[in-house]
Amino acid sequence: MNDASEVLGVIFDCLHRSFTSSLNVFDAESEESSCTGSWDCANSPCLVHTLFGMDIFEKMNCYNCCLESRHLKYTSFFHNINASALRTMKSMYADRSFDELLKLVEMNHHLACDPETGGCGKLNYIHHILSTPPHVFTTVLGWQTTCENVDDISSTLTALDTEMDVGVLYRGLDPGNRHCLVSVVCYYGQHYHCFAYSHEHDRWIMYDDNTVKSSAYSYKLGHVSGMAMESWALHYNLHKHAHRIRAYSPGAEACLD
Repeated sequence: MNDASEVLGVIFDCLHRSFTSSLNVFDAESEESSCTGSWDCANSPCLVHTLFGMDIFEKMNCYNCCLESRHLKYTSFFHNINASALRTMKSMYADRSFDELLKLVEMNHHLACDPETGGCGKLNYIHHILSTPPHVFTTVLGWQTTCENVDDISSTLTALDTEMDVGVLYRGLDPGNRHCLVSVVCYYGQHYHCFAYSHEHDRWIMYDDNTVKSSAYSYKLGHVSGMAMESWALHYNLHKHAHRIRAYSPGAEACLD
């Protein structure tokens, strides 16, 4: 298993089972007959869903015929980011914030106004609605290959930031739901690496299979030519303080301070 999000998914599933094994837990069915899907653990004290879960409602409002369709509800623990799409938006809107870039990427995904429910077939983007922000917002940065170009890695990192407003990305939330980066989990070179911010020591700490060390003097993430790379999982905590992340283009050196 060489995908950081897969590992986290397995951990979340194990924790979910441990919290709900003795409970009569059921999925919360939709009250609307036109809405498919369900929200997991809606009535359960599951810590995984409480901290990481996002109960998302999707719908399409057609700009052409005004039909509302494609209702869907589900629970998600990650917001997936396509690295290539993020770079494209950054090149087009260089002055936009990280959360605004994510919103633009989502708005670029189009589906047809559902003809099966009387829709006109015109392409529209899907609205994602979230009524309650998660305590920990997790994004998964997916790369196109396991051997990414050095320049692509560097330009992708310039689009990231250590602070984001979940209310910009999802409808239903008031602006100001700011989350700050507290950890990054990635896989390369046959190893998992985790960078976590220590509030006690006011610095970033790097963990791998057999090493724990401070990255206060900037740990180089990308000296990278032929580096095996799958996905990165970035955790944003509902917190007031941001911690800087910097990306350097020369030599594709990406640093966490």
